[in-house]
Amino acid sequence: MNSLFFNYFTMSQQFEMESNPNISFEDQFNNQDILDFLGGTLEVVDAIPEKRKTEIPTLVCPGWGEDYDTFKDSLRVLFNASRRVISLRHVEQRVPLELREREREYSVAELRKSRALEAVLDSKQIRYVDIVAHSEGAINATVFSILHPERVHALLLVNPAGLIGKDSFSRLAGRYLINIITGIHGALTSSE
Repeated sequence: MNSLFFNYFTMSQQFEMESNPNISFEDQFNNQDILDFLGGTLEVVDAIPEKRKTEIPTLVCPGWGEDYDTFKDSLRVLFNASRRVISLRHVEQRVPLELREREREYSVAELRKSRALEAVLDSKQIRYVDIVAHSEGAINATVFSILHPERVHALLLVNPAGLIGKDSFSRLAGRYLINIITGIHGALTSSE
């Protein structure tokens, strides 16, 4: 999988930016942030290289039964290529009423995990990201991308899991494209 990540970041923008003081990947990886989220917690790895090639961080979304430990080597590859990398470990939380009301569109579990991605970005004050998502993480990332297309610069799905509930990939992709086209149309017509 590391070669996949290598090909991904070599295609990204190639400019240098100043960043945090020089702290090793290992030290940053082992110092997870703990975020309060929906009555539970999220454990978040945020590794920022001293110099970055792009201001856009890469959010790595693990699949079912996986977490940031699963992708440690891949996160290190991205970090060594001057990319800020963020990943998380989901924990079970209560399900708020607002998510249960949207269950007609998406499953509550996927909405909760999509909301977790949003919470991580908000806590880090990140406007938008490149997302690399594996297995079930691809579902979470796709739902997040549909609900918040303005926050996603690029979305790369690696071995995406089958979708659950009433949805299909074509329905999700279709809604995502409609959101993007509507956003572009709105931006073009509002400036006239």
